[in-house]
Amino acid sequence: MISLPSLRAIKLRVVALAVASVVVGPVSPARAEAPIVVSTVTTSMLLAECRGSRSELSADFCLGYIIAYFDLMSIRREICPKSGAATQQASAIGRRFVEAHPELWDRHPSYLLELAFKAAFPCPAE
Repeated sequence: MISLPSLRAIKLRVVALAVASVVVGPVSPARAEAPIVVSTVTTSMLLAECRGSRSELSADFCLGYIIAYFDLMSIRREICPKSGAATQQASAIGRRFVEAHPELWDRHPSYLLELAFKAAFPCPAE
């Protein structure tokens, strides 16, 4: 039986993944210069949520958003994490990158997470 916190974490992850998939859906060459972002989440909102988190692994909006974006990028093979990659590692990388780059806080949080994860989990050149 799944415990209540685990079920909550799963639901949060599914919702965040659905939101992330809408935000970063496939980009067609005709519209590559001006993507449409329907998410109202700003980087400052995500930063505030992450700063207010109880721990790296607490089931909250910050963790759900970061892990959903990580999973989406991994599924699309935009990043290549090793098989031992963990939720805590991805969360820490996302949080630290956002915190460390105030000059990018005017950009959408998905942009910052993309930069963070591509730097941390590059794919081998083909």
